[in-house]
Amino acid sequence: MKFTNHGSGARLKPGVYPVALEDIEETTGEFGDRLIWKFETQHDEKVSIWVYTSTSFNGPRSKAKKLVEGMLGKTIQVGETIDTDELIGMVCRALVTVQTRDDGSTRNVIEQLFPKDDADVPF
Repeated sequence: MKFTNHGSGARLKPGVYPVALEDIEETTGEFGDRLIWKFETQHDEKVSIWVYTSTSFNGPRSKAKKLVEGMLGKTIQVGETIDTDELIGMVCRALVTVQTRDDGSTRNVIEQLFPKDDADVPF
């Protein structure tokens, strides 16, 4: 097995990038049950960006719901069921920014997702 040290911190400049949802991992931490959405950029350099959310899909503040709605390009209706397993491998577009942590290090953050074919979001 080979490993490459890419250093730490943000590797992408702010912008819109094609990404694929590689996996959704369920975990339990200090904030209770969580989902880790593992995205990977689909351009020259493969960069993994993880998004942490609660497991809730209810309410307007649900980060998980916003991710899915962005990927699908539609609002999830009350009573609608989404199987997240069917989202694995889906390619969409991500608005990626750079966040500076308290210790001065940086990381890439997905601010918003858009459907792959959304003509209003160029890449």
